[in-house]
Amino acid sequence: MSKAKEIKLFSNEISHPAEGDKLDVKVPLSMPPMPPDPNQPGTLCIPCTGIATRSNAYLYGIWIRCLKGVWQDTNPSNPNYFPNTDVTSSSQSVYIPVGAFVSPYAWTTPAASVPAWGADSTGNTKNTIKSVANYYTMAASAAQDSDLKHFDGNWVNVCSPAKAVDADVTLDAMAAPEPMYGPTQKDGDWLLYEGLPVSAIGAGNLLSRHGAPLRASVLAVAASRVYWTSILSNAAVIRRPCGDLVASGFASPFAGMPRNALIVHQPQHRHVLMSECRDKPDLIHVDRNTDIRLHVNFESPVFPTAGLLVGSYDLWVKVID
Repeated sequence: MSKAKEIKLFSNEISHPAEGDKLDVKVPLSMPPMPPDPNQPGTLCIPCTGIATRSNAYLYGIWIRCLKGVWQDTNPSNPNYFPNTDVTSSSQSVYIPVGAFVSPYAWTTPAASVPAWGADSTGNTKNTIKSVANYYTMAASAAQDSDLKHFDGNWVNVCSPAKAVDADVTLDAMAAPEPMYGPTQKDGDWLLYEGLPVSAIGAGNLLSRHGAPLRASVLAVAASRVYWTSILSNAAVIRRPCGDLVASGFASPFAGMPRNALIVHQPQHRHVLMSECRDKPDLIHVDRNTDIRLHVNFESPVFPTAGLLVGSYDLWVKVID
């Protein structure tokens, strides 16, 4: 009698890449005349997609990370074990914030955002990609569902035009246009974004300029007039951008980063805002081709979080490059 095939049901599943795919990876940047180092990661040309299907749960967000080689997630004693913490705590992870009750939720990463490898100096082309969904459920204060796939990478100098993502795994279609927050005043090269609300816990506040998302490679940023709180009893009033300087838990958009801090966020860049003075601003390197968002890293003891926060903050921004 043949052995029955084991069926593993995921409540967070990677749809693309599929197991065994061979995909283009853009070579890493290098300083001429040195050639690119094949042992350093480039970026996967295609977006990664998946779907989170756990029901009756609050989804904080999705983390995605690649490792070079063949890894697995079934035996913690195995030297090639790929734990969830390697995904959720790494600066090389791509993070998709959600902050809502959703079931199902289809997710996708920006194209050319996930670090990956082509052939290294030994000829190895294997990549292992893992996705971790962070939830709050009624059964437990925090839960994680993960999926892992293996694929081969192929170095390319230029990524081909991105193909359309399968309609079955696109993000919520027909959504209302996302609000953008533009500058209200200008002082020389400084732009003032006034009254940014703290209530946008999930997607955060999308910064704009001239009616389009703000684009830059380097920003100087300083917070001003930070004043917000929660409607929960005994809630503290937050008056500084760095928050409480205490690491937050899983009940927050950015676990492990300072609780109640303002976070300048892109999928591969997360910066805790510290400066409150334009004379000594935070200098932040960002991706010119990706939206720039501001998040409040609020650790909520109750769910849903919508409507829990009241207040706002101002933000001075200067585009350096």
